[in-house]
Amino acid sequence: MPSAPPDHEYLVFALDIIFILCSFCQCETSIDLDFHPNDNSFISVGIERKAPNPKQKFYTIRLWDNQGNIQKTVNPDDKQAITALRFTPDGNKFLVARTNGEIELWHSDGMTKKIVAQDTTKDIEENLTSLSISADGKMFATANKDGKIQVRKLDGTLLLNFDSEISKIKNIYFSQDGKTILVIKSNGAIESWTMDIDALERRADQWLQDYYLKY
Repeated sequence: MPSAPPDHEYLVFALDIIFILCSFCQCETSIDLDFHPNDNSFISVGIERKAPNPKQKFYTIRLWDNQGNIQKTVNPDDKQAITALRFTPDGNKFLVARTNGEIELWHSDGMTKKIVAQDTTKDIEENLTSLSISADGKMFATANKDGKIQVRKLDGTLLLNFDSEISKIKNIYFSQDGKTILVIKSNGAIESWTMDIDALERRADQWLQDYYLKY
């Protein structure tokens, strides 16, 4: 019988560590996580329930080191639902997407944040479903369950707002050059959207100039 590959034991060890980590987190449900781009530390968000009201959900963001130790609980007692989070490519910040369409930009130490985008469609629960950041860190894209896709600069400036065909979007991804968006739909379809980034930026700059002149 051939022997197991040399990394076999390491793989089992790694899986054990992940299992212990998930148990220690004590989250009822893990929603999303993302690795820091420069090391093996990572960030996670999960649902917790606490006494004396076990029916109340709390959406807890935690920063971890590369050994699986909690470095910081970012948002204790946060009741507003979170659907996704992503580090920027330089690792200095991370984006948090909430189901109500609000996008927050946090510093990587978890100390400060600002809201960079909001969806005015407040009557749709669990509206926002997916978040992606371009490889150069200059743009991010969001998608909601009704097929609405938005592309924004990292500061929240809207570059593109369009509707995919009516089918819930599960995930959205940027290509490496940032010019193409792939969309995975709940019906199994994959859509490819190509963007003229230079034209979008010129249009956004013109919109800002018109806005400031008007107001």
